[in-house]
Amino acid sequence: MSAPVISSISFDKPGYPQGSLITATVKYLGSSFMLSAKAAASDGTTGILTGSFTVLPIWTVTDTGSRTWALKSDDGSTAVFTATA
Repeated sequence: MSAPVISSISFDKPGYPQGSLITATVKYLGSSFMLSAKAAASDGTTGILTGSFTVLPIWTVTDTGSRTWALKSDDGSTAVFTATA
């Protein structure tokens, strides 16, 4: 499993007046893995659970303007953040 890789960062406007909302969209390639587990019951029967899991990053966003960025959504390939200009 590897760390997610950012492919692009875009903003909703080319500039922002002070106090307005900034929206940043980050597109990334997530990290996923397959998990398969076998369980045995006391009666001797067994079952297998197989699934694909996507690991979502834990985001920390900072900038040189000391803004506080908030994660608004993350679907496993696109994360959206907002801050006040």
